[in-house]
Amino acid sequence: MKFSSIFSVFLLLVFVFQIDASRDDELKESEEIKSLLKVSSAFKKVAKKVNPSVVTLEIYYRDESINKMHKDNPLYRKIPLSEMPLQKGAGTGVIYNLDGYVVTNQHVVANAVKVKVKLIDGRKIDAEIVGQDPQTDIAVLKIDNKDIKAAEFGDSDKVEVGEWAIAIGNPLGFSHTVTVGIISAKGRSQLRERRANAYEDFIQTDAAINQGNSGGPLCNIYGQVIGINSMIASSSGGSQGIAFTIPMNMVRNVVDQLIQNGKIERGFLGVYIQDLNEKLVKAFSFNSLEGALIDSVSFDSPADEGGLKSGDIVVKINDKKVLSGKDLRNMISMVNPGKSVKIQLFRSGNMEMLDVKIGSHKKDPQEVQTALGLSVVEINEEILQKFRLKSGVIIDTVEPGSPADKRGLKPGLVIESVDNISVKSPDDFFTKVLDSLEETDKHVMLYIRSIQTGFFIFLER
Repeated sequence: MKFSSIFSVFLLLVFVFQIDASRDDELKESEEIKSLLKVSSAFKKVAKKVNPSVVTLEIYYRDESINKMHKDNPLYRKIPLSEMPLQKGAGTGVIYNLDGYVVTNQHVVANAVKVKVKLIDGRKIDAEIVGQDPQTDIAVLKIDNKDIKAAEFGDSDKVEVGEWAIAIGNPLGFSHTVTVGIISAKGRSQLRERRANAYEDFIQTDAAINQGNSGGPLCNIYGQVIGINSMIASSSGGSQGIAFTIPMNMVRNVVDQLIQNGKIERGFLGVYIQDLNEKLVKAFSFNSLEGALIDSVSFDSPADEGGLKSGDIVVKINDKKVLSGKDLRNMISMVNPGKSVKIQLFRSGNMEMLDVKIGSHKKDPQEVQTALGLSVVEINEEILQKFRLKSGVIIDTVEPGSPADKRGLKPGLVIESVDNISVKSPDDFFTKVLDSLEETDKHVMLYIRSIQTGFFIFLER
């Protein structure tokens, strides 16, 4: 065979190999695209499934400056407060069930005079605020239940770091915006600094969440809502990839109580607790930093009756691990009063198991007086009109040297709200204050009114 013929065959083989390699590349690229299309298809299915149950909230509220203007300016006082202009805000909600209940954040509706719910089909429906829980930042609304679709909810305890996360909401007024990220972390707490009595167990995500997303759902890849978006960490006010979601299991516990009772009754154990550290672990001859150390047990409390003691380290509640003091507090709060739980604890070198019947906090007026140093009485209609209020209680006595006295509170001042929730009667005041001070919490926020002004104060137990 001539050299030219051999060279021609060689070139032909090179060309064939190049075609085969090109085909391999095309096949590989095709498989990669198919994989991406599968992921894209999953996201589309989530959006189609969840979007109809996501609603846009229009919040109408009276700005505090308007209230002050109406109170201080004689010209404006001639106009009824109900006729003064309202500001407009926005948020997101999720249709909870086919009875027309909608879940959102408490901070979205905290000062609302009127709320409208806008469905994905464009309908606008007036909403009633059924109940609010500032301690978890959850609120429940009620709308007409005609032609609505409820969301499907997942088990937030099963969520794992690294999973896909899909957020849907109304960021900056752009309704039904879908963003995608992952679960970045679990168990975040101590984020709401102004609310010392908050119950927090946030899921962290990097899915883009901005103002207006509050109250909207965070979903898993199956289109199940695993949490309600609540807040972001940001130096600019916009999304920087750090957002926090209230776990759905906590949300459902709160929502179901608000629907049934209009208020929250949390489980109460009656212990003061702290997290473990290396020194405490060594001192108690314990082998882990996971658990909650009981500092002290309140006399005649469920913990006292159940046999818990100072120095016990709680490691499990009903076979679920207790990782920290915050974990213990959250778990107990979600147990209905009257139910018993199995508490596994480490005591004097041994593991023990106790059955403890969970109670509810006793709403004792004397306890409020002891804790804060003040007592209150019913407010009459004359004073309500004088202060231009719908409800409240009036301070009757203030003990010298008490927390109330040190903050300048005097008999005759009106307490309008506790932790941003209006007070309707002395019993309502006692309940709200004790709920705020329960377990390890030490602060309560009051809004005080005089004829001249109004102001917030924090009182420490």
